[in-house]
Amino acid sequence: MTQFRWLTCITFASLLGGCAAATGHTGVQTDVDADVSASALDASPATTTTSDARPTDLAPVDAVGDRAVLPPSAADAGATPDAPIAAGRPPIPPFPPGQKKLVYLGWDYPTTQYFKTHVASLDKLPLDGSAIDVLINRAQPWSPENTLGRNILTDTRFEMTDPNFVAAANDMADAKPVRFKYNLFHVSTGYPVQDPNKTFSWFDDKRWVKVANNWKTLANIAYLAHGRGFLVDFEPYASTVIDAFALAAQKAGDAKRGLVKDDAAYKAIARQRGFEVMKAIQEVFPNPEFLFCWGETAAVQAPARGAFWNSWAEHFLLVPAFLEGMRMAATKGIGTKFIDGYEFSYSYNNANQFDGALKEIRDNVKAAGILVAPELYDEFVRPGFGLYLDRTDPRHTPAGFEAMVRASLAKTDQYVWLYSEGVVFFDIHKAPNVSPDFMNAIWKGRGETPP
Repeated sequence: MTQFRWLTCITFASLLGGCAAATGHTGVQTDVDADVSASALDASPATTTTSDARPTDLAPVDAVGDRAVLPPSAADAGATPDAPIAAGRPPIPPFPPGQKKLVYLGWDYPTTQYFKTHVASLDKLPLDGSAIDVLINRAQPWSPENTLGRNILTDTRFEMTDPNFVAAANDMADAKPVRFKYNLFHVSTGYPVQDPNKTFSWFDDKRWVKVANNWKTLANIAYLAHGRGFLVDFEPYASTVIDAFALAAQKAGDAKRGLVKDDAAYKAIARQRGFEVMKAIQEVFPNPEFLFCWGETAAVQAPARGAFWNSWAEHFLLVPAFLEGMRMAATKGIGTKFIDGYEFSYSYNNANQFDGALKEIRDNVKAAGILVAPELYDEFVRPGFGLYLDRTDPRHTPAGFEAMVRASLAKTDQYVWLYSEGVVFFDIHKAPNVSPDFMNAIWKGRGETPP
């Protein structure tokens, strides 16, 4: 599980036709009326569609021009990006056919600033990219409170006009990596900093305008920075967390505020919110890739793995509806992907294990009967796998890890992601300590030699 030790560790009722993101604000804005009334939570969306229909109000994306790159001095000069217009931003280049990429998510992955100043050393690693953090305030050190991706669900609204975010985009656009190009901007929905007062609700329309806008701001940075998209973690990380995707927890929280809804209503509103978020993202990033540490399989497959995993599945019960709503808004045919990163595979090291995972991702989610539009699952969802670099396991030797890398890359469609805690690649919080034997094992698992 991707936890950090310093923290305590189906009926589709309606879809909003577009994201009504407010305009005219710069920097950060926080509402004083953080507490949400039951009447506000129960407000119905302005636009609806029938339960079995895919929204049809998606404007086509014109693949013209080139991705905008801000000049290096833009942040210093107080400049901001042009107004985000989807038609002016072509899709990112397609993923190289037949290639597989190994990316990183651990306790030491880079900020945009670190990426810019260390790009030469990043290019020498047996990795193709990493999760990337964006600092809210570049003058302050890294912390969960100071990272945009960990505050994506917050009641605070973040705008691309903030010079901190303009500079973050420039960090990556200026870096020009040769090898380390497959970077995904980190989002984690499971931190208490996002809602210390526990006012989060799926039915809070006002809150979700801000949430969709925050996704849009991070997407704007990712696109300008030449990122591939997002690496998303839905896992909750502390006892005070909002646990946004836990059905029972959300029902209990809303009930305390006088709002009582059934399970179907929560799944319907989760689809709607996913739709709104994806519409907002596509305004500035037409075809992002989403690599999820836990995808739909977390909700569908966990109960079959014993008592612990059965209880663990509760934290992800609204994930399938949310992701399906995103797919309903996604434009077909331009390379958008939803990659189930299948964290269950942390210790897998042979083809049979990965074949079983492929069946769970490709077939079992649809067979569970939880999807309104299973054809969109086939259209957009792809398998990926996570490997735990420093787990304590008798098989976890350099030769064993080489086998894990080789087998996972052979079976994935696109990405394998490495997770580590004590073993680190980057000198961010402590000195890099990946042993030469394990570094060589990763290279060999890739079928490559060091540069």
